[in-house]
Amino acid sequence: MKVILSILLIATFTFAKDFTYFLPQDSSKLKAHIENLIDTSTKSIDIAMYNFSYKKFAKLLNQAVKREVTVNVIFDKHKVETDKDSRYKYLKNKGIHSYLSDKKMHLKIALFDNKVAILGSLNWTKASFNDNYEIVHITDNINVISKSQKIFKELKK
Repeated sequence: MKVILSILLIATFTFAKDFTYFLPQDSSKLKAHIENLIDTSTKSIDIAMYNFSYKKFAKLLNQAVKREVTVNVIFDKHKVETDKDSRYKYLKNKGIHSYLSDKKMHLKIALFDNKVAILGSLNWTKASFNDNYEIVHITDNINVISKSQKIFKELKK
């Protein structure tokens, strides 16, 4: 039994799909990857983001809700109160579960169907994609997803 579990554990890490993007160089590739993840999600999308003002992703999340995907977005309360471009009101008005966190939301996490996680320094803003030096990691590693889910649940409280 231990041998089988060991083989399964090794297979999980061996076949995990990992992508790392460096911006601004990989900006177009990353945008396409995120758009695809939003478009192909069938159950849930959970996002915790300090700054989210990228209109195209907000519209895609709205389309996901119309496909009956559950979408939850946690915003940094202070950032929303001081940033007129935040997508908080837009998403909330579209019926997307939008939450404000009093905690400093420096992290950036997105989970798609609890099967793929996006982590990194990137806020979902036009400037972050076009002007900033950022790093983003996309993975289907079970351990990373599990830890990301726990953090998301803590922030949602």
